[in-house]
Amino acid sequence: MIPSNLNKSTNGSVEQRQTTFVKIKISDGREYKISYQNKKEFLIEQGSFKGLFFDQKHPLLKHYCDDFLKIYISSKIEDSVTLVDELKNLLKLEYSGWRDFDEYFNSQYDIVKLIQEGYGLLYDGPAELGFKISNALKRYGVVHNFIKYSNYRKPNMKVLIIGSNIIVAEEFKFQKLKP
Repeated sequence: MIPSNLNKSTNGSVEQRQTTFVKIKISDGREYKISYQNKKEFLIEQGSFKGLFFDQKHPLLKHYCDDFLKIYISSKIEDSVTLVDELKNLLKLEYSGWRDFDEYFNSQYDIVKLIQEGYGLLYDGPAELGFKISNALKRYGVVHNFIKYSNYRKPNMKVLIIGSNIIVAEEFKFQKLKP
């Protein structure tokens, strides 16, 4: 649990970051050590921040709560650049900029070229976005099929937001270091 004096209005700074914890100092001089267990993702920069809270509906959690979908294409289209732009936009809308295109789309091959050639693995990621991609492919007339599978689901993951920093982990412990 987050101590009651730490919230979306809290100003402070990240003083130290390690693999299993981060130390923060808030504007009133109090210091805390935040430990985390089973960390899956993090983006922590030292420096000032505003706001500290858990986000139970953060876009990053979709990766841990949804089944996955692999989408293979088996036909080509000429206007592959427009389609790729739409796919990038779908990803941006779904994840609010928190996921990169190469994370779920085939990073082993140029996507524009893959669509122009018309065969191969296009996407491997959460099913919710995968079905939106499938609908876009249908609109463009791209023949495709998909395989739905269970990924390593971790429905108990939490996202801790510290300003623009994030930590995705199963458990968090707050320890007051300086009153």
